Amino acid sequence: MRSLKLLFNLTFAILIWFGCSSEDQIRNSSLQGVDWSLIEVNGKVYEFEEDDSNRPFIHFDNSEKRVFGSTSCNRIGGMYSVDNESKELSFHQLASTKMACPDMTIENEFTAMLDEVEQYEISSNNLKFYNSAGELIAIFEIAEQ
Repeated sequence: MRSLKLLFNLTFAILIWFGCSSEDQIRNSSLQGVDWSLIEVNGKVYEFEEDDSNRPFIHFDNSEKRVFGSTSCNRIGGMYSVDNESKELSFHQLASTKMACPDMTIENEFTAMLDEVEQYEISSNNLKFYNSAGELIAIFEIAEQ
C-alpha cells in the first residue's frame, strides 16, 4: 500500500512538472505583456541589432486595449480591438510623433501595414499579421528583455 501511494505521488509530481508551461510558453500565448519586435513587412526582412533602440516594435496593453510602440523613428500609440477566438485584430485612433527622419521607408511600410491588419497568429515566439485576403503582411518576434 505504501509503495502504491509513493508511486501515485511520484506520478502526480511528474505530471505537474511536465504539465506546467514555461514562462516563454505563457508569454507566447497572448499578444500582451511583451514587446513584439518587427522582423518582416510585406515580405521584406529587416535586420536590426538586438540592442538597437531604433528597432520597430509594438506592445499591447490588454487592460485598457491600448497599443504603443515605435516605427523606428517615431513613437506610435492608439487603441486596438481583438477577438482571441477568431484571431481578429484591428487598430483604431493610431497617432504618432512626427520627427523628421533620414529614411522613412521602414516607418511608412510599418504604419501602412497596421492599417491593413485583420487577423493575427502567434506561434513559435512569433506574432504574424494577416490582411483581409489572408495574406501574411508582417512578422514580429518577442523582444529580448
